[in-house]
Amino acid sequence: MQFFNKLSIREKSIIVGGGVVLVLFLLYFFVVAGMVEKKSLIENRVEKERAKQQLLSQYVVEYESLKLERDQLRNKIKERDKNFSLAREISEIQSELNFPSQTAKPGKPSTKFDSYIQSSTSINYRGKTLDQIVKFLYALEKPERGIIIKNFRLQPGKNRKQFTFSINLYSVSLVDGQK
Repeated sequence: MQFFNKLSIREKSIIVGGGVVLVLFLLYFFVVAGMVEKKSLIENRVEKERAKQQLLSQYVVEYESLKLERDQLRNKIKERDKNFSLAREISEIQSELNFPSQTAKPGKPSTKFDSYIQSSTSINYRGKTLDQIVKFLYALEKPERGIIIKNFRLQPGKNRKQFTFSINLYSVSLVDGQK
């Protein structure tokens, strides 16, 4: 302490000022800079979490939309005749449109899942015009029928106005007791 007392006021002021600057610098370096860095990391994390939350919100909206569509489809399937047959339905459409098939492969055995049964079949047609094909496809895919076109191939016939096409279809029915 004697050393400090022997110094002039100007020297004491410089040493005290330097000490204050040193303490402030150390305080900033160890406390404030660390806090600023942590704040930046937290802000980045918050932005990432907000983006995740927004994505989850979009997923919730999409899920609700799909759930509504599923419920509507399930209701349509429930309203359908309990003895629904894909082959019979296709035969009715062919009769309505006077649209006989050239070859029809028998329906594949039904595949049974937890809450529904999937039936499928393949049919080949020859010598049909585009107008006939479009009317047939339109009749097939009416929502109340519940028939889905899985695969469709169109090939030109010998006559430019007539075509050959093959189609794979499937339909679903609810398992008894499903709601």
